[in-house]
Amino acid sequence: MSLRDTILQADDIAEEVVDVPEWDGVKILLRAMNGKQHAQYIDVVTSDDTAHRYADILINSAYDPDTRDLLFDPADRDALMEKDGGVLMRLSLIVIRELSGGDVADVAEELDENPTSDGS
Repeated sequence: MSLRDTILQADDIAEEVVDVPEWDGVKILLRAMNGKQHAQYIDVVTSDDTAHRYADILINSAYDPDTRDLLFDPADRDALMEKDGGVLMRLSLIVIRELSGGDVADVAEELDENPTSDGS
């Protein structure tokens, strides 16, 4: 197998099953964002409208641990944002800090400290 094939076939997406006691004790599978999702999230955190930040992370990163299907789709965005903010933030931070390398968290924190920042 070529080096290229080895790289492209590598299973390199980190994941973790997380207990969510606030949601009736369910367990969800959180997966790191792939390159495309990561780039889209950077667009979200550097835009003027970050009101759905947590929902956008979970739409791309929360899976059913049994079926491995995504739990949410973009139509769930507003409904997700009605859930407990602390829970949403905790799950989002697991995805962006622990599973996706953390650099996205730095951008998000900068934006939270300076809402007019363009992320650069």
